[in-house]
Amino acid sequence: MKKILSKLRPSPKEIASVGITFVVFFAVALIVNGFRSEPLKIWGAETRVERAKAKAQSKGVEVAAKWKYCDVTDLDTLIREDDAIVVDARPGLFYKMGHIPGAISLPATTKDLGGEIRKVFSGVPPGKIIAVYCADKNCENAETVAKQLVQIGYSRIFIYSDGWAEWEESGRDIEK
Repeated sequence: MKKILSKLRPSPKEIASVGITFVVFFAVALIVNGFRSEPLKIWGAETRVERAKAKAQSKGVEVAAKWKYCDVTDLDTLIREDDAIVVDARPGLFYKMGHIPGAISLPATTKDLGGEIRKVFSGVPPGKIIAVYCADKNCENAETVAKQLVQIGYSRIFIYSDGWAEWEESGRDIEK
């Protein structure tokens, strides 16, 4: 019986190889999760919208002081009733692959983003409603573009917080 039990007991080398395998697979899973359109929350991580709201609240500032966050229904209303200008803050390649109909491409990674915004928005009154979106609720490109719009003097800015991922999944029209 002792002989049988000793054969069932793993050697330290086997235990180490199982541990290394676990660590490698866990690291790969974390990397793959980072590429998901809606990454799983790990260790209580927050989305960019939750982080922005928490940061504003910690400073005692209303989140809507610079811009407001909106959902897909709000965006539909802004486009239909208020004739909002829609801005896609994703890189140009993604814009070319598909975007919200009528959206203007202003990638957040543009070298002179402020200058590009001034050029695109010349003649657009500062009171015009502008809705900005990017890839998904964890993408920060929309905030980057919104900050530039605020600095230039636009004040009626909405960020479509769930972005392209939700728009596409909802089955709404897309433009290529």
